[in-house]
Amino acid sequence: MSRSRILPLVAVLCALLVALAAQAQPVIPREQTLIIGGAYWEPPKKFNPFNYGGSVSGTVGLIYEPLYLWIPIKPEPERFVPWLAADQPRWISPTEVEIKLRPEAAWWDGSPVTAEDVRFTFYDVPRKVPSSAWGGVRNYIVDVVVVDAKTVRFKFDPNTANYADFLFNLYSVPILPKKFYEPFVNQYGDELTDLAKWPAVAEGKDPTKLLGSGMYKVIYTGDDNF
Repeated sequence: MSRSRILPLVAVLCALLVALAAQAQPVIPREQTLIIGGAYWEPPKKFNPFNYGGSVSGTVGLIYEPLYLWIPIKPEPERFVPWLAADQPRWISPTEVEIKLRPEAAWWDGSPVTAEDVRFTFYDVPRKVPSSAWGGVRNYIVDVVVVDAKTVRFKFDPNTANYADFLFNLYSVPILPKKFYEPFVNQYGDELTDLAKWPAVAEGKDPTKLLGSGMYKVIYTGDDNF
């Protein structure tokens, strides 16, 4: 079988460069470019963080980033690695934990990743988009308090607190920009997890118009008939 049948479409995700941000179709060096191939049944066209399980690999991690990484091959004390977070979670009590964000954490447009973004992701989204990949946290997270621009406190229901699930979500939930996604969440709610309707949650459902914080941005998708 020819490669044209194996890789019918490709998605090209390119490393963010401030100098190239204003160009519509920048020519980016190959060493700064990641090419994702399609499969027999579908091209790489879904970049939906609300339903990341059905989206292109790297939607969480390359485009959107979690608070922490989990690296199981490291020694046990080093497995939980702060990513957007500045340090390990600080437990105030069995039902309250505080997390600080890195001062340098920012979205692609240069604006900072803030505690409001974390609250939006972990409190608002699970209640307005309950079928989101992390919607179940609404069963035990009763509040996410914004302490300051870079600090949040998670508060748990003592009767339903699920610590294992919470720790899992700290390294799997993509932190989303409130200013970008709140209008979509308020208008469309649970519909946003429907990948047939929302392959990308952005203007015109165009993945090149996403706003993330990760190292890679979708620059081009197309059928190149390799």
